[in-house]
Amino acid sequence: VLNVIGSNITCEGQPVSLSVSGANTYIWSPSTGLDTTAGNTVSANPSLTQVYTIVGTDLNSCEGLINHTVSVPQNPNVSISTSEDSVCIGNIAVLTANGAFTYSWTLSPSLSNIISVIPTTTTTYSVLGTALNGCASTSFITINVNPLPILSVSPTVAAICEGDSLGMTVSGAQNFIWSPALGLNTTIGSNVIATPITTSLYTITGTDINDCSDIISTTVNVNPKPTITLSPSSADICEGASINISSFGANSYLWNPAFGLDSTTNSSVIANPNATTNYTVIG
Repeated sequence: VLNVIGSNITCEGQPVSLSVSGANTYIWSPSTGLDTTAGNTVSANPSLTQVYTIVGTDLNSCEGLINHTVSVPQNPNVSISTSEDSVCIGNIAVLTANGAFTYSWTLSPSLSNIISVIPTTTTTYSVLGTALNGCASTSFITINVNPLPILSVSPTVAAICEGDSLGMTVSGAQNFIWSPALGLNTTIGSNVIATPITTSLYTITGTDINDCSDIISTTVNVNPKPTITLSPSSADICEGASINISSFGANSYLWNPAFGLDSTTNSSVIANPNATTNYTVIG
């Protein structure tokens, strides 16, 4: 009397050990999925449900026969989809697994079928999905991580006088947006001209061909113009006479025209024009 010991169910790709007793020698058939067709113990790894027939022969050359069925339920067809298969460093990608009953991620403690990840380098994620029948399979997905652009702006800090303009240049990406717009001739592009009326901090967002963005800033300090006063501001003199004119409010001065003046760079000058003259001083 033959007797088979061993599981009658296994998942695809997982061998099961089968042992038979009750005779002296044994022949197993068919050979599908078996590591051997002779002996009392075999390893069975069929890809589909298989009925094995074992013929046992005793010492008297008498034969007996027994059948043993190994059922192979289908493994789950596990897949992973993603919101982004390529992200910028620091950004989130949402991974969704489907096709099984329970899930276990290799790089996440979550047992949910949906996880959010923030990879710092290109990373391959895998999930083990188990069906209700206990069979499992694994799916993989790779999330590519692109670096942020490295931006450079010139100048990083600048000073201008009230009413003056300054050219600024940024590099390191393909597209640029400047903010705020106040005092700029444009808010897009790598080159702008700034004419702010007060000290301003400009922020530039640069975006590269991978749609990754970073931010850099530059400060334009606006210095007020000096207020120049003259004493006297106007005067009448007789022909051949002289008059002293003093200027206040700046550090250096330039008088124009030079005609009739003893100096064009002092804060105080002596004027001796031979005709009525309008003098201008830049401080």
